[in-house]
Amino acid sequence: MCLPQSEADCQNTLDDDADGATDCDDIDCDNDPVCTTQEETPVIPDTETNCSDGIDDDQDSTVDCGDNDCVNNADCIIPPDFSGSSGNDGDGGCGCQFGTTNKSSLPMSILFFVVMMGSLVWMRKNRKYD
Repeated sequence: MCLPQSEADCQNTLDDDADGATDCDDIDCDNDPVCTTQEETPVIPDTETNCSDGIDDDQDSTVDCGDNDCVNNADCIIPPDFSGSSGNDGDGGCGCQFGTTNKSSLPMSILFFVVMMGSLVWMRKNRKYD
């Protein structure tokens, strides 16, 4: 019996050319349309690729600004002159002061702040700034 010199059929589950590889695992089928449409396993990046998409791109259990990969990313840096104080003068209001930063120039990623126990705590995505 004469065997073909290459894989004759790339989807018959047989090793047509007896080289130890069947169908799409056989190098002879690399360009066969049946084999080129198979989905490949996605590559997981080593570092966070987008620091403002809400996705843990590198799957290290930290997202965006909470990920050390994003520590120097523009979306995750609070301007140095963006400071605050509790201004606790007993009137029941916040009395917050925002330093010299023009509020209209603050990054949109600064989501909110919380006054806790007399000190201002800035919360931004997954990071806390005291």
